[in-house]
Amino acid sequence: MTDAAPDLTDLLKDAPTNWGKWGPEDEVGSLNYLGPEQVIAAAGLIRSGKVFPIQRLIGDPKGDPVWPSREPATRTQIFDESTWDGDDAPVFPGGLHYADDKIEAFLQGSTQYDALGHVWYGGKLWNGYDARTTVGGMDKASVEPIAQRGVVGRGVLLDMARYRGKGSLDSAETYTHEDLLACAAQQGVELRKRDIILIRTNYLAR
Repeated sequence: MTDAAPDLTDLLKDAPTNWGKWGPEDEVGSLNYLGPEQVIAAAGLIRSGKVFPIQRLIGDPKGDPVWPSREPATRTQIFDESTWDGDDAPVFPGGLHYADDKIEAFLQGSTQYDALGHVWYGGKLWNGYDARTTVGGMDKASVEPIAQRGVVGRGVLLDMARYRGKGSLDSAETYTHEDLLACAAQQGVELRKRDIILIRTNYLAR
């Protein structure tokens, strides 16, 4: 048998914290660093106007790669042209017909953003909010304040897989902030204060 993991309270007793840094009502944390100045500076960096989708496929037929026990998203067609084949079909002015569908999925089955209150211990969420505020839905530190505020700034892609000379990082392969700095240097990218760093590991390809 291995020794039990240390209690998080003991493990983090001397760790720095941002709780309270932006006031007792804060629910977005370090996003407070991204203001109008960062948005304007980032917009000025656009050169080619190319668009790159970075969304994870919703409803992957192989299931959720991170949680294989979870079934993939399912899409159900609600309305299509056949809806109007029956005598009881809905009637709209001008003979309007339309398509409609719905999706049922685990929110982590695709690209998603974890709220600051997504994980907690000791009965406290981010900024000291009571963990009981998660019962039945998150009343505090949910993703909603983040969505309302938006996340806009200078984005930097660090390709750790390419830096390591492989298609994707291996299972349990780690990297440090020093590796990230070295990766940026190899790519010829300057890391600036308030940057939004996107790290490519390509692990999902495994």
